[in-house]
Amino acid sequence: MENRRKGDNKPIRQTTKDKYAQYLRDYLNLVLGYLPMNAIKPANIREWYDSMKVTKDGRGESIRRHVFELLDAIMPEAATKPLDDQGSTLIKVNPAQFKVPRPATKHVYVIATREQVQALADAMPPNLALGVLLAGTLGLRQGEVLGLQHRDIELDASPALLHVRRSAKEVSENGHKVSILGETKTPSSKRDIEVPAPLAGKIREHLATYVDKKPTALLFTGVRTRGTIGDYD
Repeated sequence: MENRRKGDNKPIRQTTKDKYAQYLRDYLNLVLGYLPMNAIKPANIREWYDSMKVTKDGRGESIRRHVFELLDAIMPEAATKPLDDQGSTLIKVNPAQFKVPRPATKHVYVIATREQVQALADAMPPNLALGVLLAGTLGLRQGEVLGLQHRDIELDASPALLHVRRSAKEVSENGHKVSILGETKTPSSKRDIEVPAPLAGKIREHLATYVDKKPTALLFTGVRTRGTIGDYD
């Protein structure tokens, strides 16, 4: 995984490496991990696939497909990528020889009303309430909210602007989860958003109360670490 690259030949992100490592640890190795790679047969792949249970309402189907997609990327490469000048490969034949149907169920998105967003913000600790309003009003992802810095806010512009330039992410470091600032989910996620006047007032109040004046100061920090917020904080 350390040397794996995307289709555009760019290295995969650390968060993607962590996700693949979880798939291997929690799903694939439990059934296939005891086998040498050249001993894995189509029947073993089917055994693993059938071992991942899916409930009648479809729970488990999405993760099973995601894990299979990783396996379906590993095996063809192992069967075709030359290891030496003689063209030797790690395995002779790709054992992942069946296709997984796409889940039939679709996500049903529920859009919160303005009153619901405000009620949730009111229920949050005061130093985090603005984050709910930014997500609910401006459509920011959680990581984008937690990655905001003082320099990303232009309250004196007309209209006021918020710049999305980075995202907070959790990665594994020495066996522990840590939160870092990284790239947005996609390049197009970097964007400039007009801020309604009422929300601009709440941002101004939040900055004055909770945020250091230096440009790189985070809008939201952990209570103990005073750093980027993560599940560990």
